[in-house]
Amino acid sequence: RARAGGNPATARSAAHRGLMGDDGIREEDTIRIMITSDNHLGYLERDEIRKHDSFNAFEEVLQLARQLKVDCFVQGGDLFHDNKPSTQTMVRTAGLFRKYCLGHDNEVSIKVVSDQRQNFPSQAGVNYENGDVSVCMPVFAIHGNHDDPVGTKQLSALDVLSTCDLLNYFGKQNLVSTSEDKRGRISISPVLIQKGRTKLALYGLGHIRDERLSRMFETPGAVSWERPSESPEDWFNMMLIHQNRPVGANPRNSVKEKYLMNYLNFIVWAHEHESIPDPEEHRDLDECSILQPGSTVATSLSAGESKPKHCFLLEINGDQFRTKSFPLENVRPFLFKQVSLQGIDSVDPEDSATTADALKTILEEMLLQAKQEAEREGRRAMLPLIRLRVDYTGYSTINPQRFGQDFVGRVANPSDLLLFHKAQERRAIRTKADAKEEAEVKEKVKSLDHEAITSLVDENLESVPLDLLPVGALGIALQDFVQKEDPHALDHFVKNYLEKLRDAVKERDPKTIVTDDDMKSIAREQAQLEQARLDLATQRSHRQAHKQTATEAEELASSDEDEDCMRTEAGLGLLDDLDVDAAQHRTKSSRRKGSAPAAVEDAPASKQPKGRSSSRGGRASLNLTATRRPAKRASAKDNDYVEESENEEEEVAVETRTNRVKAFAAAVSEDEFESGEEENEQTTLPKNSGRASRRGNLYRNASKRKRNEAPTYTEEEEEDEEDVPAKAPVGRRRWGSRR
Repeated sequence: RARAGGNPATARSAAHRGLMGDDGIREEDTIRIMITSDNHLGYLERDEIRKHDSFNAFEEVLQLARQLKVDCFVQGGDLFHDNKPSTQTMVRTAGLFRKYCLGHDNEVSIKVVSDQRQNFPSQAGVNYENGDVSVCMPVFAIHGNHDDPVGTKQLSALDVLSTCDLLNYFGKQNLVSTSEDKRGRISISPVLIQKGRTKLALYGLGHIRDERLSRMFETPGAVSWERPSESPEDWFNMMLIHQNRPVGANPRNSVKEKYLMNYLNFIVWAHEHESIPDPEEHRDLDECSILQPGSTVATSLSAGESKPKHCFLLEINGDQFRTKSFPLENVRPFLFKQVSLQGIDSVDPEDSATTADALKTILEEMLLQAKQEAEREGRRAMLPLIRLRVDYTGYSTINPQRFGQDFVGRVANPSDLLLFHKAQERRAIRTKADAKEEAEVKEKVKSLDHEAITSLVDENLESVPLDLLPVGALGIALQDFVQKEDPHALDHFVKNYLEKLRDAVKERDPKTIVTDDDMKSIAREQAQLEQARLDLATQRSHRQAHKQTATEAEELASSDEDEDCMRTEAGLGLLDDLDVDAAQHRTKSSRRKGSAPAAVEDAPASKQPKGRSSSRGGRASLNLTATRRPAKRASAKDNDYVEESENEEEEVAVETRTNRVKAFAAAVSEDEFESGEEENEQTTLPKNSGRASRRGNLYRNASKRKRNEAPTYTEEEEEDEEDVPAKAPVGRRRWGSRR
């Protein structure tokens, strides 16, 4: 099952690369190393089908290492899938190391000649030299990005295993940053191993965030390398590293090979899960080969994970080496395939049923292929992993979860069999086409006012009320997050409010124990105070807005040359929407009588109304004055509100004004009617302000009667308004605040 490393292209340079041949090999001078990485023990440990996959593959590697009688076992990082593995995972892992790495049947033939306290800070020295523990196969491991050290003490699960003398944990860096050097410094020192005449300098570098490590490599003096003090050229230099490779990755989030030292002979590059069976040469490193062992278990359903999994045997003799790859048999079969719906004739772009039928046919073929491969290789039957990547450009999709229900019990991953995607070119076109729609969505989100956002918060928190945070203030923070696009609005709100709660708790008696009920009570008090502040701020904003509106209206009234509203005997009339002819007719009729209408003030000739003062599109000023009903009734030609009109055009004007009078009620706020203003007090408002928002109040008779007894027309009374005599009594009610 083993295959020798190298290929015909690289075999020609065997002497230059130091490849070891089969002749003249002395066992007493050859160091045999089993290499593996990315075992991810504990992956999907709660999945009934796949919970044993990681342990089965890792146990096969340990088993093979014992059969080959290797001198040591090297693990390149990510031994565990989680930084804090479960107790079950730790117990099972410790059991595997105890079963295959401890015992008396194999004597360790290598010797560590370097400073062991420097190499293994988690333990007193290498584990096989501890007289209390019988080690038959020493394990050397570095940490990866999944099981890296955390916390103030920088500890990981590997520290637990090394403390128990189950493995030798090295390559751990103490990244201490100072005010002068914020990036920190690292020192890479090798573990010096010797067997006979072969000397091995084993370098190890546990995972460091790729961007940070790249900056450190580019900073002079940030990374230091140590070499053996005596005859460094006699040592075979090997390195374990767990980082992203630039191939197929973002260069900013990877470590380039050129950062490493040129004197390295062999590099085990872990973290990449695709297993490459042959070592590779790199143009930036002379006389150096890079081995990418890959993972032993599939943790993502990608194309790289579907390739065969391997473990590797590395044999070193002097300055020569060779590798052998061993395909793993206890790995769950994984088939990956890419299809395009455009290449399937039976699929109708508008019928999802035809799409489902075509994909089921393809999956049946993949299942048959997996069964035939297992029988041909003699592997035990296991439910396979299947991933079908479907290009659905121009076609409809189906529900992957519902589709996978037909394959339950036949595959190991029925819920994620399908992965739909679109072609790159088509997706770029679609992005431009949907730019307008996305902009409209953003505008709709921005248009949400505070009341709408607060109501959304209230509705969603009815079932699960908040104990500590006030809903009103949370609505304001959410409004800032949505409308102002402040990404820190919610975070700042929670931190500031919790700080207030802490201050409130500190004010209590320090000897009193604060229970959860006390904390909720304090939170309710703080919420009431916060709501009171919000109400006060809202009232102030309303008053300021009202004052600003009145000020703007006064400025408009002073700047306009003509007045567009006339005082009548019935109170206040709105003339800004009347036709020009009707207004001119009233003015001419009043002049023919020889006196101005009773409701018109004495004003200079230039200020007397002469029809409309501006076009319909302009903003007309409204001079609204409350007057008492005159004792003497005016004539029909002079007064627009008389019961019997002798002029047909005047009746048309009255009807038009009555139908348009709704705007006045919306233009004047209730506060102005309750403020106790005296006779001849004038209020000016902009044209058509608030016409649609206050449709209910149709007309106000603003005479000098008591303000709280001013008559109000209802919708029914408005329809019959023309038939009501000028002095007819009208239903009255008190003016009330609508707030």
